[in-house]
Amino acid sequence: MDVFLDTETTGSGPQDAVIEVGVVAAQGEVLIHTLVAPLAPVTRGARRVHGITDEELADAPPFATVADRLDAVFGDADRVWTFGPTYDRRMLLQTATLADRPTTRRRIQEGTWKDVQPRATHVLGDTERVALTDAARRLGVAIPTEGHHHRALYDAKLARRVWTSVRRPASG
Repeated sequence: MDVFLDTETTGSGPQDAVIEVGVVAAQGEVLIHTLVAPLAPVTRGARRVHGITDEELADAPPFATVADRLDAVFGDADRVWTFGPTYDRRMLLQTATLADRPTTRRRIQEGTWKDVQPRATHVLGDTERVALTDAARRLGVAIPTEGHHHRALYDAKLARRVWTSVRRPASG
């Protein structure tokens, strides 16, 4: 099973953590969509990117609860796709460490992580890595109508749609 994952975080530093996870199966089924109780304060820079408020996070489940769901998904996944997996993978590993979840950390480390971005960049004929929304727009991919860019589920869905578009054989 291929899955598409995106996260939003409290920031990008060594003590920052995941505060939102979105995971979608290759067929489009939403497997995980949840906020996560922050293990660190949300930085102003991160908040400017994703817009997640403290009020939204007030009733979010702890990472341990979300980690149980992630463990199940990672256990079933052949590949975890993201649009630039280095950041999401690093932040999930960091969060698993901060939350004392060694099993989750091991599943993340042992998983096969794949990047949609290089193929999208190649298909578009660019020499520099293309951004997710730019790739979708230029490929004529349907943009999700619910949610907004820089939210985990929206970006996971959009990455799946870009992947579907770039893996099709060229017509003609």
